[in-house]
Amino acid sequence: MKGVVFTRVGYAGGKKKFPTYRSMKDHTEVVQVKYDNKNMTYAKLLQLFAKHHNMGRIKSTQYRSVILTYGDDQKKAALEFLANVKKSNKSVGTSVEDLNEFYYAEEYHQKYFINKR
Repeated sequence: MKGVVFTRVGYAGGKKKFPTYRSMKDHTEVVQVKYDNKNMTYAKLLQLFAKHHNMGRIKSTQYRSVILTYGDDQKKAALEFLANVKKSNKSVGTSVEDLNEFYYAEEYHQKYFINKR
C-alpha cells in the first residue's frame, strides 16, 4: 500500500521481557506499521484498521483489540477516532494504550498468510 514502508508482527502490552508465542503471558499479538507520513496519514491508518479489523468483543489478552500509540498526538487522534466509531457501533471493545515496548515475533509469524501458501 502506498505510504506503508513495512509491517511486522510482534507482542506488546505486557510486562514479561522478550515474550515468545509459547510464553507471551500478558502480551497481545500486534502488528506494527511503519509509514511515510508524506504518503499516508495516521488518520488513514486508523480508518484502515477499522475497516479490516474486528473491533468487537475482547476474546482474551492475546487476541484483544487495541490501538497502541506513540506519543500524545497519536493517542489523542486514536481516542477521538475510537469515540466516533463507538457512536455508530456500541459493541466496539477496542482500547487505546501507550506502546511501552514492542517485541518482534518469531520469524515464522512474519507474513504468515503469504508464506503458508
